[in-house]
Amino acid sequence: MKLGRLASLKKFNNPNILLPIPKHWQEKLTKRVENNSFRELKIFYGLTDFFSNDYLGIARDEVVTRMVNITLIGQKDALNGSTGSRLLSGNHIWARRCEYYLSEYYGGENSVLFNSGYDANIGIMSCIAERNDTIIYDELVHASIRDGIRLSMSRSFSFAHNNMEDLKKKLEQSTGQVFIVTESVFSMDGDEAPLKELMAIAKQYHAYVIVDEAHAVGLLGPAGSGMVKAEGLTEDVLIRIVTFGKGAGIHGAAAICNDDVKKYLVNFCRTFIYTTALPPNDCIAIMTAHEVMKEKDEERETLRKYISYFRKKISQSSLKLIEGNGPISAILFEGNSKVKDISNLLMAHGLGVLPVLSPTVPEGKERLRIILHSYNTQDEIDQLIELLLKHG
Repeated sequence: MKLGRLASLKKFNNPNILLPIPKHWQEKLTKRVENNSFRELKIFYGLTDFFSNDYLGIARDEVVTRMVNITLIGQKDALNGSTGSRLLSGNHIWARRCEYYLSEYYGGENSVLFNSGYDANIGIMSCIAERNDTIIYDELVHASIRDGIRLSMSRSFSFAHNNMEDLKKKLEQSTGQVFIVTESVFSMDGDEAPLKELMAIAKQYHAYVIVDEAHAVGLLGPAGSGMVKAEGLTEDVLIRIVTFGKGAGIHGAAAICNDDVKKYLVNFCRTFIYTTALPPNDCIAIMTAHEVMKEKDEERETLRKYISYFRKKISQSSLKLIEGNGPISAILFEGNSKVKDISNLLMAHGLGVLPVLSPTVPEGKERLRIILHSYNTQDEIDQLIELLLKHG
C-alpha cells in the first residue's frame, strides 16, 4: 500500500523571537547532528507502508468515520469536545458506554479510559507504588513506562530482557509491595514476554503484574483482545494497558482492571484526573473500531503468513534478525550512519522502512524496524526481501 515520497517539514523562523535558545540546548542539538542522531519531523508520500503500526488497516477503514457521524447526528450530547476532565464536565454517557464495552471486549471487570497509551503508562506507573515499595520492569519496556516510574517515589530495578532468573534476583532485592511491569509484545524487538512463567514467579513472590498490551491489541487473543486473554491470565494481571493507536487504528487507551483498581486510579492517577477527557466522537470511534477488529480474522491470518514467510527468508541469510513472532521485525545494523543508509536506499526504491537510531536504542543495536501489514502484497514483501539481501 503506497503512502508516498519523503518530505521534510519546512523550518519555522519566527522574527519576533529576540533571544537565542540557551547555550546548552544548542550544544545538545549540535551533538545530535555530529552523532547522526538528529531527529526531524517528516511526511511520507507514495511509499509502500512497512513502517506504520496500522497492522490490520483499520486506520484506513471508512466504516469508523461513517459510524461516528451517523451516531452523533441529532444527539443532544453531540459535542465536539468533552469540555472538561472526567471528574468535572467530561464524564459524558459515551465515556461510560465505552468503558463498559472495553471491559466486555477484553474480559475485565472494569476499565478506565485514557487519552493515549503514553498518558496511561505515565499516570499508572507514577501512582501505584509508595516510597518503600518496588517496581521491577523489563529492560526493554517503552519509554512511557520508564518515565512514569521515574515520577514514582518507589524503588525500581530493571531485569534483563525476558530473563526470568534475573527477575528472581531482582525480586530478592525488593522491599514493600512489589509490582512487575512488562509488555506482552515488545515495541522495538517485536518478541513476546513469557507471561505464564512470569506470572508463576510473581505469585511465588506475592508481586502484582502489570502488562502493556499496546502491540498485541488486534493481533493476539480472541478478536484481537490481547495476549493476556489468549494465555488465560485475565484474573491474574492487576492492570492491562490496551492502546488503540496501533492494531485498532484509532487513538486513545484504557486500563483493564477490577473495580477496586478503577476506584484507586480515579482518585490518584494524575494523568486521568487533570486532563480534558476524550470527546464523544473518540469514544464512539473506539467502540466502532473494535467492532471492525472483530471481523478481521482473515486479515490476521494473512498477516501471520506474511510474518512467517518474511522471517524464514531473512533468517536464512547473514542478516541479524531479532527473534519474534509479531509483525515488527528488527534487523540490526551497527551505527547510525549504516542503518540510515540502508533505510534511504529502500526509500529510493519506494519502500517505507525507517531506521531506529541510538540513543533510542543502545549503541551497536541500531536497527531497521520493519512492520508488516495485512494489506501489504506478496510482491511488495518479495521486493523488500530482495533489496535487503542484496544491500544489507
